Amino acid sequence: MASTEDQPIPPNNTVSGPPEPRVETDGTGNHKASLQPESGEGKSKQESDPRAAFDDPSQYGSDLSPYNKFQSLRIWATGTSLRNIVDGASVFYNYRFFHKERWSIYLNLGDDENGNPIPKLRILIYLPLRGRDYALRGWVKPGEETGKPKKRGVVVHLAGGGFTMCRPENEGHLCRTLCDTLSSVVISPDYAKAPQHPFPVALNQCYALIRWIADPDGLFQFLSTSGTPSIKTFLPNVDPTRIALSGGSSGGNLAAALVVKCMDGPSLPLDARIVGLGLLYAMIDVTVPFQEKLKDVPDKSKVLPRWLTRLFLDGYLDQLRIPANAEKLRDPYLSPALCSHEQLERFPKTVVVTAENDYLCKEGEIFADRLEKEAGFSIARDGNKKIGDGHGKLWRKTFKNVGHGFDIAPNLTKETQRIHGQAREEAWGMICEAFDQELSERKRWAKRDDDRRSSPESSMQ
Repeated sequence: MASTEDQPIPPNNTVSGPPEPRVETDGTGNHKASLQPESGEGKSKQESDPRAAFDDPSQYGSDLSPYNKFQSLRIWATGTSLRNIVDGASVFYNYRFFHKERWSIYLNLGDDENGNPIPKLRILIYLPLRGRDYALRGWVKPGEETGKPKKRGVVVHLAGGGFTMCRPENEGHLCRTLCDTLSSVVISPDYAKAPQHPFPVALNQCYALIRWIADPDGLFQFLSTSGTPSIKTFLPNVDPTRIALSGGSSGGNLAAALVVKCMDGPSLPLDARIVGLGLLYAMIDVTVPFQEKLKDVPDKSKVLPRWLTRLFLDGYLDQLRIPANAEKLRDPYLSPALCSHEQLERFPKTVVVTAENDYLCKEGEIFADRLEKEAGFSIARDGNKKIGDGHGKLWRKTFKNVGHGFDIAPNLTKETQRIHGQAREEAWGMICEAFDQELSERKRWAKRDDDRRSSPESSMQ
C-alpha cells in the first residue's frame, strides 16, 4: 500500500471556516491560542505562521511529537500493543451479548480516487431481533415487534478508539440499540487502524463502503443472494438510498468527514443520500492544541491523558504532523468542523452530543453554533428543551457530570452507573429520534441540489 506521502491531501484545503490560530499572551504572561483574527503590522514569526509554533510546544501546546524513525517505531509498538489489549479485554464480552442476527463479511473495495488499492474491509451487519429486544423504552409499538411496516434506510456506525484501537464489536450495544429501535439495518466497519494505516486510508475505506451500500450490486445484492433466510425475509424493508451516519470520538471525525467527502465526490449510486449525522463527543478539529481544549473542562480528572491523545494523533496523522504540514491539518477531511460555509449549509440533519468533562466538548459546541448561526439550521432540541414539533435540523446537548465515552465506558460505582445510564439512554434516544423520520421518508430534494448533481459535485443536502 502506498505511503501517506504518495496519497496527496484531497483538493479541499481552502476553507472559509474560523480564522487560523495564532499565539498571543494573556495578562499573566502565559501564551495561549486564539481563534480571533489578527490585524495590524509587526507580527512575530510565531504569530503570523502557525507552523513555526510547532517547534516550541511550550508556546503552542502542540499535541504532536517530532517526526523521526525512533518516534515512528515507538508509536507503532505502543499503538499495536494498546489495540491488542483493548480488543482482548472487550471483544469477547460484546460478542457474547450482541452477536445474534449479526453477520461479519469482508469486502474488496477496489482502488481509491488516486488509484491506490483500498485494504480489504470487514464489516458487521446487524438486523433487528425478532421482538426488537434492545430497542429503547417506548419505541416498539403494538404490532411492530418484528419491524416497522415501511421501508427503512441504512445506518452506518463508525466506532471510536482514537483511530488506533477498538473493533466494531466494542460498540455492539449501541449498534444493536440503533438497529432494534429504528428497525433498520446497521452496518459497522472495522476500518483500518493507525499507525499501520494513517490518514486517509480509513476515510477512503468508509467512503467506498457508502458507495457499496448504495450500489445495486452491493448491499442489496449480498442480502438477496448470500444472506440467511432471516436476512431475505427482511430484505423488502431495506432502502439503501437513505443512509444515516453516526460515530463517537474518532468515529465521529470519520462520519463528519464522510459527509464532506460525499459532497466533493460524484453522486452516489441510485441517487442515494446521507440523510442524518449523529456525533457523540466527536473529535472534529485537530488544529486546536490540547491545553486550549482542556481549559474550559470543569473536572479535568475525567479527561483522557495527553499522552494518549498524542499517541492517537501521531499514529493517524503520520508525516502530516511535521511543522511543514501544519496547514494541512485544517483540511475538512481531517477537521470537518472547519469546513466551508457552502459545505456547512449542505450538511444533513445533525445531532451533536458533547460531554461536560471532555476536552472535545468545546469544538463540538462551536460546530453546533456554526450549524445554527452560520448555516441557519433550525433547532429541534437544545439541551433539555425541545423546540417546536421536533422536526428541526439540529439536535444538540452537552451532558453534565460525564466525560468522554460516557455511553460505553465501564462503570465502577452505582452512582456512575446511574448517571451514565441516564445520559446514555437520552443521547442514543436523540440520535434515534433525529434519524427515525429521515430513514422512512423519501423527500423531494430541492432543484438547487438537482443542478449540483449535474456538476462534478455530489448530491448532498
